[in-house]
Amino acid sequence: MNLYCLREGTVLKVKIIGELDMNVAGSLKERLDKEMNAADVRHLIFDFSELDFIDSSGLGVLISCYRQLAPIGGSVRIEKAKQNVYRILELSGIPKVMAVSSEGGDTK
Repeated sequence: MNLYCLREGTVLKVKIIGELDMNVAGSLKERLDKEMNAADVRHLIFDFSELDFIDSSGLGVLISCYRQLAPIGGSVRIEKAKQNVYRILELSGIPKVMAVSSEGGDTK
């Protein structure tokens, strides 16, 4: 997994390349915590255009970020998810708590 972060004011944009599974979920969460605590981050935008796979550990990271930001009026959004990743997000119920769009532009 490769990770690229860009802070713009209160927004942290995160691009993940590769797979988000149990092997990398812990290190991703640590990095996101550092990035979010280093600035006044209130909104987190994930670019999943190059994410090939996500498992329950990766979903746990997304929910953890949501739980951290929601109480302060923040948000988490997922953009450009590939169809296979989008389907996993749908099945897990993620679109019920955060905005999710597919690479084709479908939004839930």
